[in-house]
Amino acid sequence: MDQHKAALAAAMPKNVIAHRLGDFVFTYHGLDFRTAPPEAWTVILYCGPQKNWPHPIPLCVGCVNGRLKQFEPEAFPHELETQNRFRATLGLAPLPDPRTVTHDHPAVAPPLESEPPQPADAATQPHSP
Repeated sequence: MDQHKAALAAAMPKNVIAHRLGDFVFTYHGLDFRTAPPEAWTVILYCGPQKNWPHPIPLCVGCVNGRLKQFEPEAFPHELETQNRFRATLGLAPLPDPRTVTHDHPAVAPPLESEPPQPADAATQPHSP
């Protein structure tokens, strides 16, 4: 199992911002938990696009300090914008709308000027030796 986890981690793009596992969008990439501010988001509970709930459900985010914050769906865009302004002060890329993060396509930051761009499908393919 550890080899499987290692292979999955190795297949993740270097410039990943967020990735999805089930209904959770993990946003901890780039954070150093030893020094990160406690209010930095690490995970968002946001049901995948395949879910069809009969009514909107509150959204939850987990923070570095282990606390959970809950938002009504209509408040979430403002909260995401606020978190992204906060992330900018930390030198981190903005988080995307969690609906756009899928299992097959994690959210990635644009490559740094010193890095050559990766082909679109290379970011999600495991590297061969």
